[in-house]
Amino acid sequence: MYQNYIFDLYGTLVDIHTNEKKAYLWKKMSLFFGMKGAAYEPKELRMAYETKIKEQEAALRMECRGSHVPEIDIADVFRQLFEDQAVSVTEEEIADLAKMFRVISIEELKLFPGVPEMLQRLKDAGKKIFLLSNAQALFTAPEISLLGLTRYFDGILLSSDAGVKKRIRRFMRCC
Repeated sequence: MYQNYIFDLYGTLVDIHTNEKKAYLWKKMSLFFGMKGAAYEPKELRMAYETKIKEQEAALRMECRGSHVPEIDIADVFRQLFEDQAVSVTEEEIADLAKMFRVISIEELKLFPGVPEMLQRLKDAGKKIFLLSNAQALFTAPEISLLGLTRYFDGILLSSDAGVKKRIRRFMRCC
């Protein structure tokens, strides 16, 4: 019998549906940015956000020269959006913004049936449980906690922390 079990999060343990295209999200994000002194219209903010993501992904691909599939850190995207408006923000403000962004974009978030029971059976049998997921830590860590999963894992590695997406040997070596 196996002693170590590795799980992905989304689509395996957690059923999540998000919508980052809905106008309401960008209206609220624009309001938050404005309250911090960074004036963006909702559509302008969405376009700037999507552009920053593409730019960061392209820069990381150039940096790694194809040796792995890079993963950006969404905190850098949010930080750059403020910097483009000559506004400085703290790491705590970035984390709060990320949580707000995620909460508004989530349409459904729940555990698949039987997940806690299965994880508990593995724990009770003395097995080690690890989570490896292509995910943004600023979004995912609070969700893992909210869903009561933290206690089951002996280790958690998210792609935004590793800087690479899984299915790449380098990601697996980070464990």
